[in-house]
Amino acid sequence: RDELFKILGGPKPSAAIKSLDLLGALTYVLPETLELKGVEQPPPHVLDVWNHTLKAVDYLEAILDVLEPGYDNQKTNELLTGILSMKLGRYRNQFHDHLKQQPGSDRSPRSLLFFATLFHDIAKPDKAENIDSRIRFHGHDEEGALIAARRAIKLRLSNAEIDRIKSVVQNHMRIVNHISHFQREGKIPTRRALYRFFRDTDSAGIDLCLLALADQRATYVNEMTQQIWTDDIDIVRIFLQNWWEKREESISPPPLVNGDELMADLKIKPGPDIGKILEGIRESQAVGQITSRDEALQYARA
Repeated sequence: RDELFKILGGPKPSAAIKSLDLLGALTYVLPETLELKGVEQPPPHVLDVWNHTLKAVDYLEAILDVLEPGYDNQKTNELLTGILSMKLGRYRNQFHDHLKQQPGSDRSPRSLLFFATLFHDIAKPDKAENIDSRIRFHGHDEEGALIAARRAIKLRLSNAEIDRIKSVVQNHMRIVNHISHFQREGKIPTRRALYRFFRDTDSAGIDLCLLALADQRATYVNEMTQQIWTDDIDIVRIFLQNWWEKREESISPPPLVNGDELMADLKIKPGPDIGKILEGIRESQAVGQITSRDEALQYARA
């Protein structure tokens, strides 16, 4: 375990994974990943699941390098890299601080993110089905989260690490789906969608923003266009802006009432309904429907 996560947290993790494969070591360390080989994917994917996964690891490393504090924009001679630097470079310090936060272990958040990236499509071999002459992988995110969690348990990771990995794999399609909606219909994520995303993922949502970008690059590889990449980054930037710049407004609004006040006003006893009402109030605050204590109490009574 410790050697594996030093590999994942070090330079060129995808090359290291290929080396482990050539040595026959993946059979013992990460046997699930071997099932990805040769699993074909429909367009716009240009690679099978195994090579797509290794490319995602490569692109994630490149994205993290561009988003490191001190990155020299003058050295950027590739258009897509320049777009990434221009649109997300303002958050370099925030990314750096995020990847320094230890999730309950000596393993780096960076290495955990690379582990989750290796497992983000791990259930595609099991979930592949042909529907209307097109390959589909319905439910691979949910099933993949369980597979990743089982491997994390066997590696004796902490509960906090297991939860983090499981959250990233389980939710990795959410931002990609928002990108698809934007490209097809011009719709950006609603305030409700943003609130629910971070309610479900908390700070792992930042990992998901990074994975979404790497996943998209690995989907198109050399066929990635400037317009698609710009769309990808613009949607990701909306999530980052709300987490880092508008958190009290749209992610974690300050409470207007507490459980004791609700029980007193509604004359009810403690129970799960109190939690449901408080969550409803928080979400209504996040989308701008409730702005005062009186409105919160009116919502609760209704």
